[in-house]
Amino acid sequence: MDDSNTAAGHLAPAVQADLSRPEGPEALMRKFDSELNGLGLDRGLDILVNNAGINRCGALERVTVEDFDRLARSTSESRSS
Repeated sequence: MDDSNTAAGHLAPAVQADLSRPEGPEALMRKFDSELNGLGLDRGLDILVNNAGINRCGALERVTVEDFDRLARSTSESRSS
């Protein structure tokens, strides 16, 4: 839960899922439903923030083509359905 929203009387469950995997969206919704049920709520989803991405830290000279491709795929191929 986001403490600032909870303190203001709002509920904001935060769930994490790997949307780069085909089963990711379904797993996300199962986790979300479980969070809502744990709160005694059955309201549904109002807002979804897809904050997908990965990062490789280090000198630019050490970034491989594979590193760059993986980074680009994490955004372009994340499932959203």
